[in-house]
Amino acid sequence: MKGEIETSTRRKTMRLSISKSKNCTSYYVADSRREGKKIITKLIYKIGTHEQLLKEGRDPEAYAREVVERFNRESKESIIHINEKIDTKEKLEAKEEVSKQTYKNVGYLYLQSLLKQLKMDEFRANVQTNSKFNSYDIFNALTVSRFLYPNSKKATIENLKTLIGKFDFSLHDCYRFLTLLDKNSDNLQKHLFENTKNIVKTDTTVLYYDCTNYYTEIEYEDDDIFNDDGDVIQYGLRKYGASKEHRPNPIVQMGLFTDKNGIPISYCVSHGSNNEQNTTIPLESRMIRDYNTSKFIYCSDGGLGSFDNRFFNTLQGRDYIVTQSLKKTAETELNMIFKDSNWKSFKTDNKISLTKFKEILDKKYKGEALSPEEESYISEDMIYKKYPFKRNVPAKFLEKINIKIKGKLEMEETLYITFSAKYYLYQKTIFDRQLGAALNNVKRNPENLKYGPNDIRRFIKIISTTSNGEVASKKSCVIDEELVERERKFHGFYAVATSLDATVQEVFAINCERWKIEESFRILKTDFNARPIFLQSPEHIRAHFAICFTTILIYRILESKLKENNNKICISPSKLINQIKCMNVLNHNEKYFESLYTGSALLEELESIFKLGLDKKTYLLKYFEKVFEKIQ
Repeated sequence: MKGEIETSTRRKTMRLSISKSKNCTSYYVADSRREGKKIITKLIYKIGTHEQLLKEGRDPEAYAREVVERFNRESKESIIHINEKIDTKEKLEAKEEVSKQTYKNVGYLYLQSLLKQLKMDEFRANVQTNSKFNSYDIFNALTVSRFLYPNSKKATIENLKTLIGKFDFSLHDCYRFLTLLDKNSDNLQKHLFENTKNIVKTDTTVLYYDCTNYYTEIEYEDDDIFNDDGDVIQYGLRKYGASKEHRPNPIVQMGLFTDKNGIPISYCVSHGSNNEQNTTIPLESRMIRDYNTSKFIYCSDGGLGSFDNRFFNTLQGRDYIVTQSLKKTAETELNMIFKDSNWKSFKTDNKISLTKFKEILDKKYKGEALSPEEESYISEDMIYKKYPFKRNVPAKFLEKINIKIKGKLEMEETLYITFSAKYYLYQKTIFDRQLGAALNNVKRNPENLKYGPNDIRRFIKIISTTSNGEVASKKSCVIDEELVERERKFHGFYAVATSLDATVQEVFAINCERWKIEESFRILKTDFNARPIFLQSPEHIRAHFAICFTTILIYRILESKLKENNNKICISPSKLINQIKCMNVLNHNEKYFESLYTGSALLEELESIFKLGLDKKTYLLKYFEKVFEKIQ
């Protein structure tokens, strides 16, 4: 079956070429070019054979000259329209043992453009050694691949074949570069921070900190290095620890700082057995030193809001906002918190009775009808309580930071406690469902159930003694009523501790933005496949996180620029990644490139920002050479 296809290409002056053989005469459009002292003639388009043109009722040679004239006429506009005849039964010519794909990704050029704006070529100039490889090319390639095709470094080298352009380095070069990158990771972060400010608006008035861990593909942890006295001088990087994904494998920890807008600004990597609270002060100190920023509000979750971290910021004149676990709060303070007095509406500051508020919610939970007055009473949804108090600074801590004072040193802070109707009903529903499941399993074999803070096994208590305190002949399982009642007390409550002199609304507005840094970790783990870690040496593992950090930074910059350009646009990580990933072009027999993707609103936004002209149906062969000149 045959048909026609219209194509476009760019040529100089063309001429008619007539090829004669014993069997037929063929007409071609020829392009002659000078290469050095030689003139190279290339047949770029077959007009047809003498016999074919006669069958179509044409004067073969006259028609052929018309086609050539049309080529030359339209070449003045740099666009030539061609009607190609295709044969759908024509088979591929066997040239190699393994077939090669003829499409290439061009969407990554947007990412390449951002790396250019981040002046990664200047960073290369500062760290480049006498090595044969080009660190700029490798860094860009690894970052782009982590964004589009996250995989092992070996697979990454193979995936580079899907990108338009040339990448001239080997897997060995890649590993050598990772070693170089690890030595310059602090400089990299500083460089990225300074140049990010020139691309998008950054806001360091509030800095969010969080820490997570990543599992590795090994069964045994790395060995520590000891001195002659038997003291550890360097911990192995991959260590067993509290995996946040409940994996049995050794883990590596990553701490991350983001600004108020969610832009990543700094990170650290530590061994898996390290207490995450110990990562904050070293990273924060380095960031203050290198970034010339010391006045900000430190914001984190309760796990990273230890006394040390709070006092460290207070001592240097910075405020903090950290979540506070009420379950870990002293009983005397809890008694003050749960009292019915001093509760106010979150919106209006009107006085509210906590007892009455909960009673109405319990009626609603049971499905009982509420009066208009009761409906109005709980319409506020959230109430709060302000509880100021002082903390004594332990003498041991003062000694640790070389501070000597007479008497006691106190640290003042305010605890804001909120009670949410929606949160209360949600927790109560989940809790009752879990308790019901525990009741169904209490007479079975509960020892086989998972045990954790959110597992039903926590409700079941195994009794091995009688009421007289004697050893029982048989173990029995009962519901831990004391634990049940204690957990019920905390339903609906949420607390934040702060040194900031601000309203409850201002404090919670800042704290609520922590979701951005949590989302960044989720994107790293899911969309960018930061784990599992396949690399072996500590240097390469740390460099791996440098690439991951740059990748999430690129994503956040893209996201920020898109929203700045159009604040109504809806962006998700998968949507943005897929848009760039699907932007492939097909090479048509070295004549032109054809887009294999369709237009979209997101593509229009990307083009309005970067102006690379990647929204066309067809491209000339040399088009992308000009794009490379612009972004490299």
